[in-house]
Amino acid sequence: KIMKKNKLSLAIALGMSLALASCGDDEKNAQQTSTENTVAQKVTQAQTKSNVLSYIPADTAILAIYVKDDRYPLPQRLVEITEKVYASVGTLLTEMFTDSFKKYHDKADPGSDTEKVDAFFDKWFSQDGIKKLGLSIEENEFALYAVDLFPVLRMTLAKGHSFDELLTELMHKANDSKADTAEFKSINGRMVYFFGDKEMKILVSLDGNELVVSLSPTREIDNLMPKLLGFEKPAKNITQSNEYHDTIAKYNYMGNSMYWFDIRQIADYFINPAQYNSPMLDLMKVQDKQMSQECKSEILGMFDKLPRMVGGTTKLSDTMLSSNLVFEMADGLGSKLSKMTGRIPASSSPSSLSYGFSFDIEAAKTLALEFVTNIEQDPYKCDMLQSLNDQAAGLKAQLSQPLPPFVSNFKGFNLIIDTLDLDFTQTDPDKMIKDLKAKVLLAVDNPEAIKGMATMALPELNNLGLNVGGEAVNISSMMPVSGTQIPVNLDHVFMAMGKETIGASLGEGTDKVLTQDVKEGGQASLFTIGINADFYQKMFAGIDTVSDKLPPDAQKQLRIQKTLMSDLIWWQREDASIGFNDKGLEISAEIKY
Repeated sequence: KIMKKNKLSLAIALGMSLALASCGDDEKNAQQTSTENTVAQKVTQAQTKSNVLSYIPADTAILAIYVKDDRYPLPQRLVEITEKVYASVGTLLTEMFTDSFKKYHDKADPGSDTEKVDAFFDKWFSQDGIKKLGLSIEENEFALYAVDLFPVLRMTLAKGHSFDELLTELMHKANDSKADTAEFKSINGRMVYFFGDKEMKILVSLDGNELVVSLSPTREIDNLMPKLLGFEKPAKNITQSNEYHDTIAKYNYMGNSMYWFDIRQIADYFINPAQYNSPMLDLMKVQDKQMSQECKSEILGMFDKLPRMVGGTTKLSDTMLSSNLVFEMADGLGSKLSKMTGRIPASSSPSSLSYGFSFDIEAAKTLALEFVTNIEQDPYKCDMLQSLNDQAAGLKAQLSQPLPPFVSNFKGFNLIIDTLDLDFTQTDPDKMIKDLKAKVLLAVDNPEAIKGMATMALPELNNLGLNVGGEAVNISSMMPVSGTQIPVNLDHVFMAMGKETIGASLGEGTDKVLTQDVKEGGQASLFTIGINADFYQKMFAGIDTVSDKLPPDAQKQLRIQKTLMSDLIWWQREDASIGFNDKGLEISAEIKY
């Protein structure tokens, strides 16, 4: 039965997350004193971080926070970079939104006046406007969480902001567009703005530097507003939650920068609505008894295999930022699925861009067959899942077929670009690529078998001296096309073989590195990517040389691209990997800046 549910958990996909299993009442009572003492110690530490956390209920299913913490000071270099990024984002948003608005209104109402729209965006999204909005990485704090199922955004703005001016302006614009769709009230000494209609309203509270945004059914505002806007703090906040501290400890997160999404908890709202007094469920007209007890049990059992999606920052220094995201998996499912991982060949030299992928098709087939057999032997009782029962026999028959030799031999690849130099001044596409050095490395169990298959199609391959552990050989003479047919020089194409890797490279002088690369080991990940910022920047370095020859719209797009390259790519290199492990499916990223 467990194996059957593992299969379905995989089939319905790595986007589901669920809550951790709770302990029994007896176990809770036995551990209560110890747990309370531990949490009390952790809360004492956490309270020094930020007042923002005190508004977040301990049972929130959604959490995303960035708050100030003296234990994790922001590097000054990162502060300077981010302030520059803020300004560039504002410029881009201004151009994009005003352009879209003009195009829309030119079609809908050719005589419409867009000057007011231009003035609005220039005012609030210019470099000075960003400051008026109170955006500053040094002063901002951020929290996204849920009360019931209603999202709440809480933010600490920078001192000297003019956000109240923006809200007032938006309120007037809303009422000019449609009367009585926005209003302002002073509640408990706070400015509260309401935007919406008779069904739903957006609530915005501003108290000094504290901004809170949420939404509520109009008929429930009086009941929900105190909790949504923080007039009433939760009886137990996130810093008093074992889940919060356990997550930090388990994944080594910086406690001031993390997030989670508990789909299992959210799913339970919809599967067992009678257990919750939820205005959101009432609004959505969700009723109990919409599914049988068998369906409730089996569907929640699927969610139980994937506890949550969690993520956060693990390291922050003057030169590097590391983070990860994990789709948690229970009952050893992550370790089981890791068997599908093949091998991504490693390179012995740094690259401008690399893209790796691996998959052990034979192992994946064995796992899938195991899961399907379990469903066949112990079918689901839920009528909503009958199609899975019906498909089990057919899938089993398909999975029982043998794989072609080459397919089972393949374990992964790595596509690597070392150099790409483009000349945008050239109008002839054949002359645009000044220099290209690249290679592809294939991970295989039996390189000789691959060579044998290739030799059957190309007998002359035997005459080139291609051997396992030997030097890379030039295979340019075997290319089906020449450099005169495509805009790439094919005079220097090489191939080499190692014990578990076959590689091919393009570019003069790439043969020596290729000879070494096929002897390197590999990485047990499903996917990897690495990229240098200058790879993008060099590609767009010549934009100015061609922009004058283009239509105005194209010039504007190129200008936006140039801004992206110069300001928004604030990092020097990014590396990321995806793979299964005992925690689940993990996505790790490292940014050097």
